Amino acid sequence: MKKSLLVVGLVSTMLFPVFAEYTLKADDQKTVNTIIQKVKTKPIHTQEIIIKALKTAQNKTNLTEQKQAIFAAVEFGLRQKDSAGKLLATSLERKEITTSIFTKKVDEKVGSATLHISGNLTSTIDPKKVVFDTTLGIDADMKDNQNPKVGIQINVSASADAEKFAGSGEMRVINQQGFFLLKDLSLTPDESNIAALVSPYLNIWWKVPLDQASLQDINVQTTLQTQKREEVQKILSKTNIIPSLIYEGQKKGVSTYTGTIDNDTLVTALASIAATQGKTVSASDILDM
Repeated sequence: MKKSLLVVGLVSTMLFPVFAEYTLKADDQKTVNTIIQKVKTKPIHTQEIIIKALKTAQNKTNLTEQKQAIFAAVEFGLRQKDSAGKLLATSLERKEITTSIFTKKVDEKVGSATLHISGNLTSTIDPKKVVFDTTLGIDADMKDNQNPKVGIQINVSASADAEKFAGSGEMRVINQQGFFLLKDLSLTPDESNIAALVSPYLNIWWKVPLDQASLQDINVQTTLQTQKREEVQKILSKTNIIPSLIYEGQKKGVSTYTGTIDNDTLVTALASIAATQGKTVSASDILDM
């Protein structure tokens, strides 16, 4: 299977710095070169701190376009490059990204989260091309164990070669009652005519009474999921799944990074995660992954 592309953050087409309306002049470039030469005499960690400061400074509105352009040119000039000349994320940025993804607190009683996962996978075996896009939104208030409040929204689209699927729905738990809504569903091809059979039931809220055992199970599952997430976080935070993280640039203070997932490292991490959850991973399982 070919390596897949992962995009983190705000997608941008900026591969090299665009300095607003200002174009660096000869004197400006001389200043940039002098600063870069001076900074490069300092330890790598110090250089990375300076790069971070330069990124932050570029978003300050009180700077002239000339200074913003010079700061951006110095920042790009200090960064390490890969064999293709693309700018690499610093180790400090990698650490910050890992921390933001894998070490957030997951034991809060009240909170919300949105998870967006998309991918484009190709293989030499069927299906040869798989594309998927999933967005999951969760709002939860678990302060009252006897009356948990949960809202979940999900949107899914996927294709495997010529086969396509798309759907969205919502689920809520409130006042000790469960409610769910299927907004839309489409299948291509739909040889069993499933979409037509489901159509009369779309966009209707369905009520499912929950007994105390079900409510207790929600709380137990929440606790177990928290423990599992913490175990997964520990494994992923120590795993370098994306060995070469490319820095694309920033727009309105949001940095964009792209990288190629290392399949072998990812499979090893998935096997470790499965083991922490009591599952046995065989050699054939690893081969399948």
